[in-house]
Amino acid sequence: VVEQHEVWVTLSGGGGKLEPQSELHLLAEDEAGTRKEFASAPLSLVKAGPFVVPQGARKVVAYAAGQDAGGRFVAIGEALVP
Repeated sequence: VVEQHEVWVTLSGGGGKLEPQSELHLLAEDEAGTRKEFASAPLSLVKAGPFVVPQGARKVVAYAAGQDAGGRFVAIGEALVP
């Protein structure tokens, strides 16, 4: 969710406890379509944030990679910056 130039990320549908190497990455995309990573953090089953959205961002892309009880996974989401 992006509100007031801050983004919060929630992971859902996981298969239980996350392994410690699981990570969340956030990228900002500008109006030219250029993406740049602006934050990363260990992945958690609870809401992560807030992360400050860089000035000029039009879209935020979040991707997570890790492992839980179901095995390895990659999750991706995006949101427009209001």
